[in-house]
Amino acid sequence: MSWLKKFDLFRNVDRQIYDYTNFGGVMTILSCIIMCILFVSETGNFLKTDIVNHMRIDSSFDNEAVKLMFDIEFPQISCNTLTFTQESSRGSVHNFHAADELYKVDITIVGNVKRGCRVHGYSITDRVGGNMKFGKTVDSRAIFGANPGGFIDENMISTLDLSHKINHMMFVPHNQDVAHEDLIPGTDNLLNNRQVVDFPPNTGIHVYSLQIVPTQYKYLWGSIMNANQYSVTERDISSLHALQGVGVSKEFIKDFYGLAFFYDFYPVRLEIQESKSSLLAYLGSICAICGGVFTMCGLLKRVLAPKDKKD
Repeated sequence: MSWLKKFDLFRNVDRQIYDYTNFGGVMTILSCIIMCILFVSETGNFLKTDIVNHMRIDSSFDNEAVKLMFDIEFPQISCNTLTFTQESSRGSVHNFHAADELYKVDITIVGNVKRGCRVHGYSITDRVGGNMKFGKTVDSRAIFGANPGGFIDENMISTLDLSHKINHMMFVPHNQDVAHEDLIPGTDNLLNNRQVVDFPPNTGIHVYSLQIVPTQYKYLWGSIMNANQYSVTERDISSLHALQGVGVSKEFIKDFYGLAFFYDFYPVRLEIQESKSSLLAYLGSICAICGGVFTMCGLLKRVLAPKDKKD
């Protein structure tokens, strides 16, 4: 086996020929400090979980149903007055009129006078655009007919007090019982616990326009969580325009006072995935740190102290 000695790159060196210097000791201590700092930094990066976002075409766009869950309080509108309708731009609304899916509960105001109404429940629909309306229908013909001169002033039109509180508004995948938005980092239901009490005078309709993005969160160890997050824009429509008719999100609204929620789904899916570096990459980085720091400090010693002699 003596032939193996020809390949020895780690030759033994006699300690008597070593030249120990003060400057070399300083460089060694400095190398150890730098390596410790880099080692701690690299270990922190190895233990940290990274979040990677991808946008992909949603191939299941037409194959999934969505459960629209809502809970809204109207402190100034009675349950006898309040109506609820839902429309879908295409597809269908499933079992919408089932008695166990929609509840209207009287709200007791100060003095034990029941004036307000809480509407909560859910409906199941195809994952396509649509709208939900909470309010009441009005007869514009009767109002305009009472004024044969044709002039209608907004102050002549009685409106609803649209003060409301949205306890929650969620678009839950049909195969789930609860929404997961609050459990996914960086996502939220923007309308949850939202209270609106201040409206311009003679407001007839308050419109919420929701753009829904299907979201899938993949945990590091393989489990998957689905959700639907959304952005929201708002606008107010005067009572006069509500009677005359107005276009909103490619829909025409007429003879209606109340809240209108228009929603649409993007045909793409946001995929959020947890990831972290592998153990082999971590060990490779540690070896590179050790070798690189010693090499650079050795070169620095040769440049700064080429004639340094043993003390």
